[in-house]
Amino acid sequence: MATLSCLLMERSKQKTTAKNNIDDNVRQKLCQEAWNLAQRAIELQPTKSFGYAALSTSAPIHADRMKALQKATELSSAKNSSSSSPSPSSPASLGHVVAFSGALGRLLVEPREELERIENTTYGATKNNPMRRDLNKHEKDVYQQIRSSLDQAWNMVKTKTNDDASPPPGENKVPPTMLSGTTVQYLQKIEYRLGMFFRKMKPPSVHVPSSRRHFHAAVMETLPLKNQNVSDKARFWLATLHGEGQDENNTLDASAVSLNIDRCPEEYIISLYSSFASRFDELLVTKLSYQTPTILRQLVDGVVKNASSSQPWAMRAADLGCGTGLSGLAFQPCVKDFMVGVDLSPEMIERARERGCYDKLVVGDVECVFKDDSSESSCQDTFDLILACDVFVYIGDLQSIFHSVTKALTPRKGIFCFSTEYLANDDPRLGNKTSDRGYILHSCARFAHKQSYVESLAKEFHFNILALKICPIRKNEGKDVIGMLVVLQKLSTK
Repeated sequence: MATLSCLLMERSKQKTTAKNNIDDNVRQKLCQEAWNLAQRAIELQPTKSFGYAALSTSAPIHADRMKALQKATELSSAKNSSSSSPSPSSPASLGHVVAFSGALGRLLVEPREELERIENTTYGATKNNPMRRDLNKHEKDVYQQIRSSLDQAWNMVKTKTNDDASPPPGENKVPPTMLSGTTVQYLQKIEYRLGMFFRKMKPPSVHVPSSRRHFHAAVMETLPLKNQNVSDKARFWLATLHGEGQDENNTLDASAVSLNIDRCPEEYIISLYSSFASRFDELLVTKLSYQTPTILRQLVDGVVKNASSSQPWAMRAADLGCGTGLSGLAFQPCVKDFMVGVDLSPEMIERARERGCYDKLVVGDVECVFKDDSSESSCQDTFDLILACDVFVYIGDLQSIFHSVTKALTPRKGIFCFSTEYLANDDPRLGNKTSDRGYILHSCARFAHKQSYVESLAKEFHFNILALKICPIRKNEGKDVIGMLVVLQKLSTK
C-alpha cells in the first residue's frame, strides 16, 4: 500500500501532455487516494517506516508531512540499531540505507524550502532568505547523520560494484545479487539536492566545501548506473564553484570541470525564469537597474544608417531570448514587417505576448528559428536585424550562434547586436587553465566573455564591428555589473 501511495503521488506530479492528460481534478483525486493508502499502510503496520514515508509525500499540509517523515526516520534508525550488521553487498540493506539518507536529507532541506515559499509569498524576495541562513545546532546534528549515512551507502555501492565487476576466477556464473540502478540514481539525486542546498548558504567559505562534496558525488564519474541528466547538472554546478573553499577529500577539480561547460542547462534557465516571470520586469528594471535594451538600441541608432529616424529600417527581425519583451519593445520602431521572439520559458513568452510587439512568438532555444526545415518554430527567410539582450550570459561557446546568425542575416546590410558580461584580460577569476578560452563561467552561473573572443568570432564569420561598448548594464548586490554591447554588420563573403 505504501508503494502504491508513492506511485500515485509520482503520477500526480507528471506534466500534462498529449499522451498524459492529467487535469487538476485528476491530480487532486490521485493525491487523495495516495493519502488514504498511506494512512491504511500505517494502520496495518504501525511499527514499520514505509507507511509514514508514504504519508510524508502525500499529506496535504507541510507540517503533517514533516511529522510523518520524522516518524519514518525514527523507525528506520531503530531498525538499524536493533539489527545485526548487514552484508555490505546486500541490496536490501543498501536500499534501506539510501532511503534513510533521503529521509534525513528531506528533514534538513524541506523545512527551509517551506519557509522560503512562505516568506517570498508574503514579503517577496529578501536578503534574509531562509535558504541562505547558516545551520542551527539541530540542523548540524541532522547533517552529521546524513554524512554518516551517505558514506555508508557509497561504501556499499563501491563494494557491490567491485564484486560485480570481478567475479571469482574460473567462475562464469552471474553474481547472486545485482546493484539496483534505481537505488543508485536515488542516491545520486540525494547528493545533488544537498549540493544545491549548501550552494545557496552563507557564508560560502563554510558551506561551499559541503556543496562541492555533494556535487562531486552526484557526478558519479565512473559509475555506469548513474542518471546522466543529474550527472550533467551536478557537473555544471560544480564548475561554478571554482576558486571557492576546497574540500581535500574531492579528486574532481571544479576549475578543470569548468573547461567542459559551454552553456547553462536549459532546465535551469526555464526553471529560473518561469518562477519569476510575473515579477520579472519589476525585479530587473526597478531593483537591478537593468538597461541593456535601451543602451543597445542607442548604440545601434548611432552607427546604422537611418536607424535614428522615426522610420523603420529593418524589414524582418529576430529577438533571441526575448523574455518578457523588453528588448522587443525597445527595437520595435526599427522593424517594418515582421518580428519574431524566441525564449525557452513558456511563462516569459506569455508575458511577451501581452506587450503586442511581436508578430510571432516561439518557445525554444535561440537557434530554433534559424533551422532550415518546415517546423513551426522555423523562420526560413533572412533577417535584417537579429538581437540578443542578456542571453549570451547563459552560453559560453558562441561559435554555433555566430554560425547560425551569419546564415540568417541579409548579406551586406544585416545587423547582429547583442550584449554579454565583460571579462577583462586580467580578471583574477580566469586562472591559467581557462585563460585561452575567451570566456568563463562565474560562481553566479553566468558566463562572461573577453573582447578579444568576440572580435575573433566577428572576423571568422565575416562581420564588421560597427560599435563595441564596455559599460554597466545592471546591478548585482548593489554593485555595477560590467557588460559588453556589440553591433556587428554582415559583410559579403564573395
